[in-house]
Amino acid sequence: MALTTIVVYFLVKRRVALYKDASQKAHVAFKEFHKTYKQLSSYQEEVKYQTDLNDNIFERAQVIIVIGDEHGNLKKLNPFGEKTFGYKESELMDKKWVDYIIPEGNKKYINEIFERLKQGKELKDFETQNLTKHGQVLDVLWNTSVIQGRETEYVFIGTDLTNRKKSEQALKHLAYHDQLTGLPNRAMLKQIIDKSTKKSGRLALLHLDIDNFKYINDSLGYNFGNIFLQSIANELSKAVKSPDILASLDGDEFAILIQDVQSKEDLVKEARAIKDLVRKRWEVNNYDFFVSVSMGGALYPDDCLTSEDLLRNAEIAMYYAKETGRDKGLLYTEKTEEKNIDYVKKASRIQHAIEKDQFSLYYQPQVSLTGKRITGVEALVRWIHPTDGFVSPGEFIPLAEKTGQIRDIEKWVVSEALNQKKKWEQQGVDLKVSINLSTTTLNSDLQIFSLKELLSSYDVRLDQITFEITETAIISNLEEVIERLNSLKELGVKIALDDFGTGYSSMNYLKKLPIDQIKLDRSFIDKVEKSKEDEVIIKSILYLAKKFNYDVIAEGIETENQLQKLKNFECPTGQGYLFSRPVPAYELNLN
Repeated sequence: MALTTIVVYFLVKRRVALYKDASQKAHVAFKEFHKTYKQLSSYQEEVKYQTDLNDNIFERAQVIIVIGDEHGNLKKLNPFGEKTFGYKESELMDKKWVDYIIPEGNKKYINEIFERLKQGKELKDFETQNLTKHGQVLDVLWNTSVIQGRETEYVFIGTDLTNRKKSEQALKHLAYHDQLTGLPNRAMLKQIIDKSTKKSGRLALLHLDIDNFKYINDSLGYNFGNIFLQSIANELSKAVKSPDILASLDGDEFAILIQDVQSKEDLVKEARAIKDLVRKRWEVNNYDFFVSVSMGGALYPDDCLTSEDLLRNAEIAMYYAKETGRDKGLLYTEKTEEKNIDYVKKASRIQHAIEKDQFSLYYQPQVSLTGKRITGVEALVRWIHPTDGFVSPGEFIPLAEKTGQIRDIEKWVVSEALNQKKKWEQQGVDLKVSINLSTTTLNSDLQIFSLKELLSSYDVRLDQITFEITETAIISNLEEVIERLNSLKELGVKIALDDFGTGYSSMNYLKKLPIDQIKLDRSFIDKVEKSKEDEVIIKSILYLAKKFNYDVIAEGIETENQLQKLKNFECPTGQGYLFSRPVPAYELNLN
């Protein structure tokens, strides 16, 4: 009995041990299962997250996403792709989508793309033109990838470049075309010349400049000037036929590149035709006016070997044509370049003189012929160069008028004269001051406005300021000049007609111009001692002046005999070397 009990005890104990061991193994297995379950759940959540993320990207991405099978049939098209191409996904599903959005001419290229994809090659950054459902052409940049799974799928991701390309083309057009006329500009013309010089053949370049265009701008305004330039460009465009090129260089300057010129005679013939086209009476916006053109021409390879030199030589010839009287056409020669270099050097010297205050103001007395008392002075600009000494006004004034530097010189002269006038008034000196007015100012509303502002800024007697004008300065724009002179006279200043009697229509001006004084030209005074005819002319002018209530000043009196003659004719005032040369203010004898 006791033995049986012992055996049963050991058996039970062994079973308990086995059960305990099994229980522990089951517990470990459960923990492993639980851990695996948690990992699996985490993986499922990650997969769900990635799936949702991918779906979200696919739905919201602002790029085109196309997924197709290896046969080219559409499987998915994202909303941005639908919006871009105008097709719903359902319209293209399981269809060869390239047949709908790729133009016929590009399909061969796309088929080559598919063949490369089938070989497992992913393609980056290639462009195609694409068609929308409504026929609009789009430029798209594509990238591709291959997805290998149960089925092979190809993913195309595209960026619409259409607007960017339009912007780039617009910027390129702005960079290489004149905004006003739409013509090629200097940069594009140079590129065209560069290409043309690489071919065999002779080239010619005509450089055109509209004469006196600034007067149109100043008189009628910049908007009118722009309309006129557009009209010129349109007319020239009709005359210049391909392969020749018309370009707009700068404002009122144009260029014509002529291909395959056989001889200089052909170039001259072409230039004459263009000149005749421009040199005529134009009617723009109910305004009728005449313009001429200055023109320079150069040949390649006769005159130069590069595009830069061809442009430069034609421009040099044009400027020389302008300098020698405008309304001309000249071909480039070495002599032309020498003269242009001299012109540039002189203009540079004038600019240096302006910037370094090398100009001085001299005054020539205007004397009462009865009492020989100084009643006024004429302010005259003088250039005393630090090394070259005295530079004649006849040398630099005409050049300054051509270059436009006369504006700065004239502004300085007026300011200096008004400053001196103020000093004299403060000293109790009662003296009239005459100042010469340039053609440039007379033909510019802006210059007259600036002059009026300058005059108004000085506290001096403006009724003792006289502006002298010449007949040649007003002959071409009489009505406009009259308006500008009347505008000046509103401030109280006086107007004198200088060199009176030298022009063919001076008597007409006496009736029309708002003048207060006439100045007898020195050519009459020189002959008054010898010529009875000139005596009669002087007497007649003095008689008319008295009738019109004009003051008269005789210029260029150099001898006592001339003085006596003029006194006998009752000429009230005179100036000349007999009384004094032009001198600085401090040398004037005002006692």
